Amino acid sequence: MELYQVDEAGRLFISPALDTWDPLEERGIDVVIDLEGGLDSCIPTRTNNCLYLYFPIDDDDLELPCVAKLRAPTATACCRTAAWDSTGRRSWRG
Repeated sequence: MELYQVDEAGRLFISPALDTWDPLEERGIDVVIDLEGGLDSCIPTRTNNCLYLYFPIDDDDLELPCVAKLRAPTATACCRTAAWDSTGRRSWRG
């Protein structure tokens, strides 16, 4: 499994389907937004360990994701969490 760093601060990564949690834990990743079909089985189930948002979308250009669901409070909160660093500064602009 490969993780690809997207931003300079090392706060945003992309990856194909996750098959092990170790590389994420090593980098301090605790929020996962899963857009592919099928739940990732390696996501920890311990209390207060990880926020996992599962919202599969098809990228075949036949159907766009539901905008209302993308703008829902939970989705918005996850995106904002990914954009702020531990000091409260915005580390990524999207």
